[in-house]
Amino acid sequence: MHFNVGIQHAQFDYVLGIDADSIIDSNAIDQLIFSLKQNPQMGGITGRPQVINRDKLVEKMQSMEYTAIIDLIKRSQTFFTGNILTISGVIAMFRKDAVLSINGWNPNVQTEDIDITWRLSQKGFSVGYNPNALTWILVPSTFKSLLRQRRRWAYGGLQMLLTNKIQLLKPFQMKSLLLYEMILSIFWSFTTVFSIAFFFVNIYLAQELHLDGNIILMIILMGLIQFLVGLSITQKTSQIRWFIYLYIPLYLFYYWIINLYALITSVFKMVYMPDNNGKWVSPQRIINNKEVSSNAGEN
Repeated sequence: MHFNVGIQHAQFDYVLGIDADSIIDSNAIDQLIFSLKQNPQMGGITGRPQVINRDKLVEKMQSMEYTAIIDLIKRSQTFFTGNILTISGVIAMFRKDAVLSINGWNPNVQTEDIDITWRLSQKGFSVGYNPNALTWILVPSTFKSLLRQRRRWAYGGLQMLLTNKIQLLKPFQMKSLLLYEMILSIFWSFTTVFSIAFFFVNIYLAQELHLDGNIILMIILMGLIQFLVGLSITQKTSQIRWFIYLYIPLYLFYYWIINLYALITSVFKMVYMPDNNGKWVSPQRIINNKEVSSNAGEN
Protein backbone atom coordinates (compact mmCIF):
# COMPACT_ATOMS: atom_id res chain seq x y z
CA MET A 1 0.00 0.00 0.00
CA HIS A 2 1.41 3.36 -1.10
CA PHE A 3 0.11 5.22 1.96
CA ASN A 4 2.04 2.97 4.32
CA VAL A 5 5.23 3.37 2.32
CA GLY A 6 4.83 7.13 2.27
CA ILE A 7 4.22 7.59 5.98
CA GLN A 8 7.40 5.68 6.81
CA HIS A 9 9.35 8.38 4.98
CA ALA A 10 7.34 11.34 6.30
CA GLN A 11 9.51 13.71 8.34
CA PHE A 12 6.80 15.88 9.89
CA ASP A 13 4.06 15.48 12.50
CA TYR A 14 1.20 15.61 9.99
CA VAL A 15 0.57 13.70 6.75
CA LEU A 16 -1.85 14.73 4.02
CA GLY A 17 -3.64 12.35 1.69
CA ILE A 18 -5.57 13.49 -1.39
CA ASP A 19 -6.98 11.86 -4.50
CA ALA A 20 -4.78 12.12 -7.58
CA ASP A 21 -7.42 14.14 -9.46
CA SER A 22 -8.00 16.63 -6.64
CA ILE A 23 -7.05 20.31 -6.68
CA ILE A 24 -6.81 21.63 -3.14
CA ASP A 25 -7.60 25.22 -2.21
CA SER A 26 -4.67 27.47 -1.37
CA ASN A 27 -5.53 27.66 2.34
CA ALA A 28 -6.81 24.09 2.79
CA ILE A 29 -3.62 22.76 4.37
CA ASP A 30 -3.47 25.65 6.85
CA GLN A 31 -7.10 25.01 7.80
CA LEU A 32 -6.49 21.31 8.43
CA ILE A 33 -3.32 21.89 10.47
CA PHE A 34 -5.12 24.54 12.52
CA SER A 35 -7.90 22.06 13.38
CA LEU A 36 -5.43 19.37 14.45
CA LYS A 37 -3.45 21.82 16.60
CA GLN A 38 -6.66 22.99 18.27
CA ASN A 39 -7.59 19.43 19.30
CA PRO A 40 -4.66 17.22 20.42
CA GLN A 41 -6.96 14.17 20.64
CA MET A 42 -7.97 14.45 17.00
CA GLY A 43 -6.23 11.80 14.92
CA GLY A 44 -7.48 12.97 11.53
CA ILE A 45 -9.33 15.82 9.90
CA THR A 46 -11.08 15.99 6.54
CA GLY A 47 -12.04 18.89 4.29
CA ARG A 48 -14.96 19.67 1.98
CA PRO A 49 -14.94 18.31 -1.59
CA GLN A 50 -16.55 20.33 -4.39
CA VAL A 51 -17.20 19.03 -7.90
CA ILE A 52 -15.35 20.44 -10.93
CA ASN A 53 -17.04 18.58 -13.79
CA ARG A 54 -20.71 19.58 -13.94
CA ASP A 55 -21.64 19.27 -17.61
CA LYS A 56 -23.48 15.93 -17.74
CA LEU A 57 -26.64 15.22 -15.79
CA VAL A 58 -25.02 12.54 -13.64
CA GLU A 59 -22.26 15.02 -12.76
CA LYS A 60 -24.81 17.70 -11.81
CA MET A 61 -26.52 15.23 -9.48
CA GLN A 62 -23.26 14.50 -7.71
CA SER A 63 -22.42 18.18 -7.48
CA MET A 64 -25.73 18.74 -5.69
CA GLU A 65 -25.05 15.78 -3.42
CA TYR A 66 -21.60 16.96 -2.33
CA THR A 67 -22.79 20.54 -1.88
CA ALA A 68 -26.08 20.09 -0.08
CA ILE A 69 -26.07 16.65 1.53
CA ILE A 70 -22.60 15.33 2.34
CA ASP A 71 -21.47 18.66 3.76
CA LEU A 72 -24.65 19.07 5.82
CA ILE A 73 -24.36 15.53 7.23
CA LYS A 74 -20.77 16.11 8.36
CA ARG A 75 -21.65 19.50 9.87
CA SER A 76 -24.55 17.89 11.76
CA GLN A 77 -22.40 15.05 13.06
CA THR A 78 -19.79 17.56 14.25
CA PHE A 79 -22.44 19.71 15.94
CA PHE A 80 -24.13 16.87 17.83
CA THR A 81 -21.17 14.59 18.62
CA GLY A 82 -18.03 16.68 18.08
CA ASN A 83 -16.91 13.98 15.67
CA ILE A 84 -17.73 12.60 12.21
CA LEU A 85 -18.52 9.00 11.37
CA THR A 86 -16.37 8.74 8.24
CA ILE A 87 -13.36 10.74 7.19
CA SER A 88 -13.25 11.61 3.48
CA GLY A 89 -10.36 9.99 1.64
CA VAL A 90 -10.45 12.65 -1.07
CA ILE A 91 -8.69 15.06 1.34
CA ALA A 92 -7.60 14.07 4.82
CA MET A 93 -4.79 15.07 7.14
CA PHE A 94 -3.62 12.79 9.94
CA ARG A 95 -1.31 12.92 12.90
CA LYS A 96 1.59 10.71 11.94
CA ASP A 97 1.85 9.15 15.41
CA ALA A 98 -1.90 8.39 15.43
CA VAL A 99 -1.69 6.47 12.15
CA LEU A 100 1.43 4.61 13.23
CA SER A 101 -0.27 3.64 16.50
CA ILE A 102 -2.85 1.64 14.51
CA ASN A 103 -0.22 0.13 12.18
CA GLY A 104 -1.13 2.32 9.22
CA TRP A 105 -3.72 1.69 6.54
CA ASN A 106 -5.29 -1.70 5.88
CA PRO A 107 -4.55 -2.95 2.32
CA ASN A 108 -7.35 -5.54 2.48
CA VAL A 109 -10.34 -3.21 2.52
CA GLN A 110 -12.22 -1.52 -0.32
CA THR A 111 -12.60 1.81 1.48
CA GLU A 112 -9.59 2.81 3.55
CA ASP A 113 -11.26 6.00 4.80
CA ILE A 114 -14.06 4.11 6.57
CA ASP A 115 -11.61 1.57 7.98
CA ILE A 116 -9.09 4.08 9.31
CA THR A 117 -11.85 6.20 10.85
CA TRP A 118 -13.07 3.19 12.80
CA ARG A 119 -9.61 2.07 13.93
CA LEU A 120 -8.65 5.57 15.04
CA SER A 121 -11.82 5.79 17.11
CA GLN A 122 -11.06 2.39 18.65
CA LYS A 123 -7.66 3.75 19.68
CA GLY A 124 -9.27 6.74 21.36
CA PHE A 125 -8.73 9.34 18.65
CA SER A 126 -11.49 11.50 17.21
CA VAL A 127 -11.81 12.52 13.56
CA GLY A 128 -13.09 15.91 12.54
CA TYR A 129 -14.39 18.02 9.68
CA ASN A 130 -13.29 21.48 8.55
CA PRO A 131 -15.65 22.82 5.83
CA ASN A 132 -13.24 25.67 5.12
CA ALA A 133 -10.63 23.25 3.76
CA LEU A 134 -11.84 23.02 0.17
CA THR A 135 -10.72 20.62 -2.53
CA TRP A 136 -12.04 20.44 -6.08
CA ILE A 137 -12.64 16.94 -7.44
CA LEU A 138 -13.67 15.05 -10.56
CA VAL A 139 -16.67 12.75 -10.14
CA PRO A 140 -17.75 9.73 -12.25
CA SER A 141 -19.14 10.82 -15.61
CA THR A 142 -21.39 7.88 -16.40
CA PHE A 143 -24.21 6.34 -14.44
CA LYS A 144 -22.56 2.92 -14.66
CA SER A 145 -19.27 4.13 -13.20
CA LEU A 146 -21.13 6.01 -10.46
CA LEU A 147 -22.98 2.86 -9.45
CA ARG A 148 -19.70 0.96 -9.35
CA GLN A 149 -18.14 3.62 -7.12
CA ARG A 150 -21.05 3.70 -4.69
CA ARG A 151 -21.17 -0.08 -4.49
CA ARG A 152 -17.50 -0.07 -3.52
CA TRP A 153 -18.22 2.47 -0.78
CA ALA A 154 -21.08 0.37 0.55
CA TYR A 155 -19.02 -2.82 0.35
CA GLY A 156 -16.24 -1.18 2.36
CA GLY A 157 -18.75 -0.29 5.06
CA LEU A 158 -19.97 -3.90 5.18
CA GLN A 159 -16.38 -5.13 5.48
CA MET A 160 -15.87 -2.86 8.47
CA LEU A 161 -19.15 -3.98 10.05
CA LEU A 162 -18.40 -7.69 9.75
CA THR A 163 -14.82 -7.29 10.92
CA ASN A 164 -15.95 -5.50 14.08
CA LYS A 165 -19.34 -7.16 14.70
CA ILE A 166 -18.25 -8.27 18.20
CA GLN A 167 -18.38 -4.58 19.18
CA LEU A 168 -22.18 -4.69 18.83
CA LEU A 169 -22.38 -7.06 21.82
CA LYS A 170 -20.79 -4.47 24.08
CA PRO A 171 -22.67 -1.62 25.81
CA PHE A 172 -23.56 1.33 23.57
CA GLN A 173 -20.62 3.63 22.89
CA MET A 174 -20.43 6.79 20.82
CA LYS A 175 -17.51 5.38 18.85
CA SER A 176 -19.75 2.53 17.66
CA LEU A 177 -22.18 4.87 15.88
CA LEU A 178 -20.70 3.95 12.52
CA LEU A 179 -21.66 0.31 13.08
CA TYR A 180 -25.20 1.21 14.11
CA GLU A 181 -25.55 3.54 11.13
CA MET A 182 -24.53 0.70 8.79
CA ILE A 183 -27.07 -1.68 10.35
CA LEU A 184 -29.84 0.91 10.04
CA SER A 185 -28.90 1.50 6.40
CA ILE A 186 -29.15 -2.22 5.66
CA PHE A 187 -32.50 -2.42 7.46
CA TRP A 188 -33.79 0.62 5.54
CA SER A 189 -32.66 -0.79 2.19
CA PHE A 190 -34.31 -4.18 2.51
CA THR A 191 -37.44 -2.70 4.09
CA THR A 192 -37.73 -0.33 1.14
CA VAL A 193 -37.29 -3.15 -1.39
CA PHE A 194 -39.92 -5.32 0.33
CA SER A 195 -42.29 -2.35 0.58
CA ILE A 196 -41.94 -1.61 -3.14
CA ALA A 197 -42.50 -5.27 -4.00
CA PHE A 198 -45.57 -5.43 -1.74
CA PHE A 199 -46.87 -2.22 -3.30
CA PHE A 200 -46.83 -3.68 -6.82
CA VAL A 201 -48.20 -7.04 -5.69
CA ASN A 202 -51.07 -5.22 -4.00
CA ILE A 203 -51.78 -3.28 -7.21
CA TYR A 204 -51.86 -6.53 -9.16
CA LEU A 205 -54.18 -8.29 -6.71
CA ALA A 206 -56.51 -5.35 -6.08
CA GLN A 207 -56.44 -4.16 -9.70
CA GLU A 208 -56.31 -0.56 -8.49
CA LEU A 209 -53.74 1.99 -7.40
CA HIS A 210 -53.67 3.42 -3.86
CA LEU A 211 -51.17 6.14 -2.96
CA ASP A 212 -50.82 7.82 0.39
CA GLY A 213 -50.34 11.40 -0.68
CA ASN A 214 -49.46 12.60 2.81
CA ILE A 215 -46.51 10.21 3.16
CA ILE A 216 -45.20 11.03 -0.31
CA LEU A 217 -45.53 14.75 0.36
CA MET A 218 -43.75 14.42 3.71
CA ILE A 219 -40.81 12.55 2.14
CA ILE A 220 -40.49 15.14 -0.63
CA LEU A 221 -40.67 18.06 1.81
CA MET A 222 -38.07 16.54 4.14
CA GLY A 223 -35.69 15.97 1.25
CA LEU A 224 -36.34 19.44 -0.13
CA ILE A 225 -35.73 21.14 3.22
CA GLN A 226 -32.52 19.18 3.77
CA PHE A 227 -31.25 20.12 0.33
CA LEU A 228 -32.12 23.81 0.61
CA VAL A 229 -30.55 24.15 4.05
CA GLY A 230 -27.35 22.47 2.86
CA LEU A 231 -27.21 24.56 -0.30
CA SER A 232 -27.79 27.83 1.56
CA ILE A 233 -24.81 27.10 3.83
CA THR A 234 -22.35 26.42 1.01
CA GLN A 235 -23.71 28.51 -1.86
CA LYS A 236 -20.96 31.14 -1.79
CA THR A 237 -18.07 28.68 -2.03
CA SER A 238 -19.73 25.95 -4.09
CA GLN A 239 -20.36 28.24 -7.11
CA ILE A 240 -23.76 26.63 -7.73
CA ARG A 241 -25.83 28.48 -10.35
CA TRP A 242 -29.51 29.26 -9.94
CA PHE A 243 -30.75 26.77 -12.56
CA ILE A 244 -29.56 23.87 -10.41
CA TYR A 245 -32.78 24.31 -8.44
CA LEU A 246 -34.68 22.97 -11.46
CA TYR A 247 -33.04 19.59 -10.89
CA ILE A 248 -34.19 19.21 -7.27
CA PRO A 249 -37.13 16.82 -7.97
CA LEU A 250 -34.88 14.57 -10.06
CA TYR A 251 -32.12 14.82 -7.48
CA LEU A 252 -34.34 13.51 -4.67
CA PHE A 253 -35.14 10.44 -6.77
CA TYR A 254 -31.48 9.98 -7.75
CA TYR A 255 -30.19 10.15 -4.18
CA TRP A 256 -32.51 7.43 -2.84
CA ILE A 257 -32.09 5.07 -5.80
CA ILE A 258 -28.28 5.27 -5.84
CA ASN A 259 -27.94 4.46 -2.14
CA LEU A 260 -30.55 1.73 -2.30
CA TYR A 261 -28.85 0.00 -5.23
CA ALA A 262 -25.36 0.28 -3.71
CA LEU A 263 -26.27 -1.28 -0.39
CA ILE A 264 -28.51 -4.07 -1.67
CA THR A 265 -26.00 -5.24 -4.29
CA SER A 266 -23.12 -4.98 -1.81
CA VAL A 267 -24.90 -7.23 0.66
CA PHE A 268 -25.38 -9.88 -2.03
CA LYS A 269 -21.77 -9.49 -3.15
CA MET A 270 -20.58 -9.90 0.44
CA VAL A 271 -22.60 -13.11 0.78
CA TYR A 272 -21.92 -14.73 -2.60
CA MET A 273 -18.71 -13.12 -3.95
CA PRO A 274 -16.66 -11.76 -1.04
CA ASP A 275 -13.60 -9.72 -1.99
CA ASN A 276 -10.83 -9.55 0.59
CA ASN A 277 -8.41 -7.17 -1.09
CA GLY A 278 -8.28 -3.42 -1.47
CA LYS A 279 -7.77 -3.26 -5.22
CA TRP A 280 -10.31 -1.38 -7.32
CA VAL A 281 -10.63 0.40 -10.65
CA SER A 282 -11.19 4.15 -10.68
CA PRO A 283 -14.46 5.09 -12.44
CA GLN A 284 -14.53 7.07 -15.66
CA ARG A 285 -14.31 10.85 -15.33
CA ILE A 286 -14.65 13.51 -18.01
CA ILE A 287 -13.68 17.17 -17.93
CA ASN A 288 -13.90 19.59 -20.87
CA ASN A 289 -15.18 16.70 -23.00
CA LYS A 290 -11.92 14.79 -22.44
CA GLU A 291 -11.89 11.46 -20.63
CA VAL A 292 -9.54 11.24 -17.67
CA SER A 293 -7.73 7.91 -17.69
CA SER A 294 -8.98 5.38 -15.15
CA ASN A 295 -6.22 3.38 -13.56
CA ALA A 296 -6.39 0.45 -11.22
CA GLY A 297 -6.11 1.71 -7.70
CA GLU A 298 -5.09 0.21 -4.43
CA ASN A 299 -6.34 1.62 -1.16
